[in-house]
Amino acid sequence: MCGIAGEWIMRPSMAGPPDMRAVLGALSRLRHRGPDGEGMYAAHRGVIGMTRLAVRGSVEAVPPYGSEDGHIGAVMNGELYNYEELRAFVLARGHILTTDADSELLPHLYEEWGSAMLPRLTGMFALAVLDRRTGSLLLARDRLGLKPLYVWQTPGRIRFASELKAFAAWPDFEPEVDESLIPRYLFHRFVPAPRTLVRGVSKLPAGHRLMPQDSLHPRSEAWWTLSESPLQLLPDSLEGAAEMLRAQWTAVMHDHLAADRRMGVLLSGGVDSAWVAWAAAQETRGLPALTLAPGASRTAEDESGAAAQLADQLGLLSIPVPVRADVERRIVAVAEALDEPLGDPTVLTFDMVAEAARELGLTVLLAGEGADEVFGGYPSYGEAAWLERLRPLAVALRKARLRRLLDADWPGLRRLKSALHPVESHYGGVGVLRRALDTDMPGASIMPWAASGRTRLKSMLAFDLTCYLPDDVLTKCDRLGMRHQIEVRVPYLDHRIVEWAFSLPDPWLVSGRSGKRVLRMAASDALGPVAARPKLGFPTPLTEWLQGPLHELAHDVLDAQDWLSAADRARLWQTFALHPRAAARELYASVMLGLFIHGVESMRTGRGRQERAEG
Repeated sequence: MCGIAGEWIMRPSMAGPPDMRAVLGALSRLRHRGPDGEGMYAAHRGVIGMTRLAVRGSVEAVPPYGSEDGHIGAVMNGELYNYEELRAFVLARGHILTTDADSELLPHLYEEWGSAMLPRLTGMFALAVLDRRTGSLLLARDRLGLKPLYVWQTPGRIRFASELKAFAAWPDFEPEVDESLIPRYLFHRFVPAPRTLVRGVSKLPAGHRLMPQDSLHPRSEAWWTLSESPLQLLPDSLEGAAEMLRAQWTAVMHDHLAADRRMGVLLSGGVDSAWVAWAAAQETRGLPALTLAPGASRTAEDESGAAAQLADQLGLLSIPVPVRADVERRIVAVAEALDEPLGDPTVLTFDMVAEAARELGLTVLLAGEGADEVFGGYPSYGEAAWLERLRPLAVALRKARLRRLLDADWPGLRRLKSALHPVESHYGGVGVLRRALDTDMPGASIMPWAASGRTRLKSMLAFDLTCYLPDDVLTKCDRLGMRHQIEVRVPYLDHRIVEWAFSLPDPWLVSGRSGKRVLRMAASDALGPVAARPKLGFPTPLTEWLQGPLHELAHDVLDAQDWLSAADRARLWQTFALHPRAAARELYASVMLGLFIHGVESMRTGRGRQERAEG
């Protein structure tokens, strides 16, 4: 795992030469992502750099990586799981490799295929390729957005980096909060790509590439899209699909277990991480299995006992990680590491696990993230599938002029009427602040995913896979993993699994209250009763924290926010006092926004003080 940064001059007459010193400064701000060496590759109009964390290959394989003639250079943050296959191809084509780093394959693959190499890459990556021959730059991000890439454009030039904070290395970076996006953040509890809350800075969307070249206003384009069209012949039954998934899972997990550094597994008591742990144990016995124990703050979501028992059964080394009491200190550090505000409280407990993994000397952590979004594990998916079945009846009643039945205030008929509502009504957003700040906020930005002919379930899955996951769950995995120099791998989000699952009929994913049907059936041979366990949440005692160690900090942070009126602030605290568990998430999201705004202001004013001192 690594960090990358660089600069490209779109109009030299307007912007001047690239700032190599600033790129070097950006790399220094990304060194936590890659302490094992760094390097830069420059051309007349651009410079790219990389700081490397060696996971596969020797520590000596330092960047940058170039073609034999030196005309093409490439850097990458990520991991290529089909490295052996690609390496064999590159060598067969007569190219010379001087290291065993997977990033070194990129300039040679680019020589062979250009940007058409992207669909041939299996893995998680954000990359940059600089071509001196054609005077061009390619930026690209993996299909599901497992690895981040921020882009900052100013007249005549474009900068990019793995983390937003790296832009502080450029002397003209003066970050400002885009307050127009605050309601959108409170709606989703993240800001969907390509926007960010820093004005002028964007995120390259998942599955997109950007080739700025001579354009003054370059736009990214999708090189991969999620499709229901099966890429292979599907089985004719749920049982056949489960058998096919077992074979795919074995191959995918084999690829994800390739590493030259120590590896562990994040294990809960549910089927998602359990199947990851089971597959890992088939190839490597005795791997550490980190289980999050609730410690002093017990919650109803405690799975630690079941997880520890499962680890023992699989031959893994169970390592309990207590929920620590240092949340006031931790939340400030986590907010800084995230770059953007994230209203997901599991970032705090996830950070504890990543910290424990580093203390154990691990470099790679396998996690079960993404299984719910791929296979339909959330209760809302079951509701969507049921409404899909009810919709023909509701439409028939409306056409038969029996609207009165639909308007009747009976529970069953109310549900029938809801089948007529558009799919975005399932993402309505919650919270007194969001409504107060923007009463006209429409449904969540799900309409682009509600393609013609796409079911409610597939629309929701598409939104979560290509929006919620990269901008929330995977942001958490990347930033907090990298904060502790841990590479987090998520096998369920291997595109081979995602594409196959998305092409399955809805009832094979969700039926009634039963979610993840094909996954549970496929895992049942290996896990037995564990495959049928209901989903439990990540043990995060958020309400207890906001009533205890985070209470004073939350007051101080919110009192300092100009975007929040005194009346809205009072309403938020009153709601929390009356309904603490229901309002905790909104309060927490507001605190994380406040910490982010404070960080942006500190970055801007801090640089000003430093420049005045140096002057």
